[in-house]
Amino acid sequence: MRVVRGFKSVPVFALHDTVGKPLPQVDYTPATLPPLTDVAARLGVEVTWKPLPPDRLGDCDLAGQRIQVATYDAEAYFHELAHAAHARLNGQLKGGQHADQETIAEFTACVLMQLYGLGDRSGNAWRYISCYARDPIQAIASALTTVEKVLAVLVGQLPRGLPLHCHSEERSDEESRL
Repeated sequence: MRVVRGFKSVPVFALHDTVGKPLPQVDYTPATLPPLTDVAARLGVEVTWKPLPPDRLGDCDLAGQRIQVATYDAEAYFHELAHAAHARLNGQLKGGQHADQETIAEFTACVLMQLYGLGDRSGNAWRYISCYARDPIQAIASALTTVEKVLAVLVGQLPRGLPLHCHSEERSDEESRL
């Protein structure tokens, strides 16, 4: 006697190998966009909200030009936007999950949540950073200079002489007052 204990879906055919009416396109963009979506546009970062694998709430490509977000929580968006800004400062991110990059993105997101009055995420940030860094205090201390630069990019106060790859020297009135 066989006992079936669970089921697993397995794709048999690729979508392009099937026939029929096109599947409807679903727009997952939130009704109210989080703060700094204008900054993403100014930096040339393509942002899409869409379902992602269950092991992530968002991702950012290595060049910082594309962000995908699977939640309407602004913290996840800020985290990925911080990765994109960090990529612009460094030229490109390292592939995979690296403690320094994750610390920079998570701490930046935590600060942005506070700045925009969207809640205290310091406990969540501590737990997240602790998953990547053996010594979270040292990881945060080491990241602070870069976090400051990433925040400067995101809120419009770019230090002079910083090699930001796609930043224009001209600033709008809105950027100058931030």
